Amino acid sequence: MKVVKEGKWDNPWSAELSCGNDNCGATLLVEEGDVIPTYDSRNKFHFICPICESVTYIPPANLPPRIKNALEAKRDYDRD
Repeated sequence: MKVVKEGKWDNPWSAELSCGNDNCGATLLVEEGDVIPTYDSRNKFHFICPICESVTYIPPANLPPRIKNALEAKRDYDRD
């Protein structure tokens, strides 16, 4: 996970997301390995901010399709 200062990243395996902690608000380049699938029906994915260590929930619509599909396949495999 990298901290992004400016600009967009055009990488299908990463997403530019903001930390959910209002006091931090860091913009991060999040990759598949940084995102943790959860089993909660409301919030399917989350990551932990490396700066403030707070948990940020990610709506599936905010993830690139490649990351979302890989994580859903991993989650389904882990359940079996």
